[in-house]
Amino acid sequence: MPGPEKAARRAARAATPTRALTQAEESANTFFGFDMYSPEDPPVSDDFSSAEGVPEVEEPGASGVIPVRERKPRNQPKSGKPQPSVAGDEDDETNDSRGREAIELIIKYGLLNLPVSDMKKALAFNRANAIAREVVRGEMAASTSWAPPEDGATLSDWLDREREHHRYMAEGLMGMGHNVVLAGRYKTGKTTLVQNLAADLIAGRPFLGRETFLPEGSIAWLNGEMDPFDWTDEIRPLIAGLSRDDQSRIVPLHLRGKALSILDDTSAERLVEWLQKHDVRLIVLDSWRKLCVWSGVNENENQGAERLTDRIDQIKAEAGVSGFLTLAHMGRGEGEHARGATALDDWVDARWTMTSDKDDIRHLRVEGRGVRLDKTALAFNPSLNRVSVGESNGGKPEKKRIEDDKDKLNEAVLIVGMEPGIVTGEVAKALRLNPKKSDTSDLLRKAERQGDIYHTDQKVRQGRNWYPGKRPAETEPCSCKWADEG
Repeated sequence: MPGPEKAARRAARAATPTRALTQAEESANTFFGFDMYSPEDPPVSDDFSSAEGVPEVEEPGASGVIPVRERKPRNQPKSGKPQPSVAGDEDDETNDSRGREAIELIIKYGLLNLPVSDMKKALAFNRANAIAREVVRGEMAASTSWAPPEDGATLSDWLDREREHHRYMAEGLMGMGHNVVLAGRYKTGKTTLVQNLAADLIAGRPFLGRETFLPEGSIAWLNGEMDPFDWTDEIRPLIAGLSRDDQSRIVPLHLRGKALSILDDTSAERLVEWLQKHDVRLIVLDSWRKLCVWSGVNENENQGAERLTDRIDQIKAEAGVSGFLTLAHMGRGEGEHARGATALDDWVDARWTMTSDKDDIRHLRVEGRGVRLDKTALAFNPSLNRVSVGESNGGKPEKKRIEDDKDKLNEAVLIVGMEPGIVTGEVAKALRLNPKKSDTSDLLRKAERQGDIYHTDQKVRQGRNWYPGKRPAETEPCSCKWADEG
């Protein structure tokens, strides 16, 4: 048979973990003769020697047995089975007895070196914490409670409905309302690629030869990776030809060295307010790893990743955001997917994978719901920070040529916007075209017909001078043969 002290410790261990702790506290209600839930309880006193229902504790005798005076708990009927004072596991006599035994033995042998008054305070404090936890759980349940939609639409109803918006933000690459992850290894150009997408969405230009559409509103860029000035320098040439108002439709939130935990309710509410204030339609997050760190989530654990993705969907819905794109790092293994929990890949509507080969040529592959791009080489113009379609591994040559022409045309407009008054030969050099051929002139002429740029025959510098936008009314018509052509 174990000694009394050992038995007390064993009983204490059995009564304290999680659920058993509550059982022990409930048992203490009867043991101390008061209801911890009742606001009418007498104030806690430091002297419990004469309190009704409190056992008389004596020093252990030679036999090690301590007599405990029988007690009659308050708030109990004089006859019949005692009624529990607290709702819970009152029918579980075994657990109730074990909890009461643990508390009695703890007090008898002073295992916690606490007077009875402090024990009562501690138990009451634990009970208050338990009540607070229940209140918080109730509030959270109420805030996430579900109700069925009022329209009760069936499949036939949905078949008759038309989309309320364009299907794609970038045709065949990113659907409207989609969540997208762009995964790539270190320094493969992920940020540059998405900056190109953002600029093209704002300008209404094709991205990688694909038509783009952004609802009225702005793009929020949550930057947790780059220095704010470095980020600005990289996007500057891409938006040089845009108006001030259009440039203001890209709203960066620089968070390097700061923390934005979207799992924190207050932070999430503030983010929703900020997104609504700027009328955001697309969120770009750089990067997924940073969001995990900010939110105290292990990026390798699915449970934490699922909490983040659920919260992102909630934020999008509350703020009226149409799309979400996050940059993610690849692992150092052979697989071409985002590093960490598989829950991220399971959640997204489209996966963009960016890789580089032994010749340092970047490739992009897209797969997902209603989107697809076979592994396609990308070309990069460092002077413009511009990404375009390079040699394609799929598709007809004619389609590739058309896509290349669109990209070159967009680059030509950007070049003119960056340096008003630039001459044709310098544009050709920036586009890496032969200035002796007519390719550059044809591109510029086409852009002028679209109203993106115009030229003058004023010889500010050698050659024809190009300027962004439509020809101002006060500018004299050009005398060259192009002026009479439609």
